[in-house]
Amino acid sequence: MVSKNMFSKESALMLLVAVALSLPAPAADHKKAAQRTKGVLSEASYRGLRPGKFMTRWLILGPVPVFADEAAGKDPQDQRKAFDADPFSVERFRAKIKIEGRQHEWRPLACEGDSVNLVEALGAKDYAIAYA
Repeated sequence: MVSKNMFSKESALMLLVAVALSLPAPAADHKKAAQRTKGVLSEASYRGLRPGKFMTRWLILGPVPVFADEAAGKDPQDQRKAFDADPFSVERFRAKIKIEGRQHEWRPLACEGDSVNLVEALGAKDYAIAYA
């Protein structure tokens, strides 16, 4: 089983910065969605990051099932393909995302220390992906 429960600090920081910097200017007809997005992003925004200090406020999304059929996924090649695919764009952050017909929502997570424990936050799942 491929596990993505922990992210390296550098990868997590790059993902968070990319998401925060890619927030588009909202159009008038998307005002409500833009307000929701802004609220979600504010839960994990930082000012004045300090060297040597870990980020403790995160946005998490998941668990996202890797395979529609729970019996599928035993083959390591199928797992690799699933984990290499990006089911949504980080260039346009959205508070709610539809993946494979299922609605998922980013939510805040505050943690202590230098890691994010996605199993504790989302529960143990086989063949699932989570994002932070």
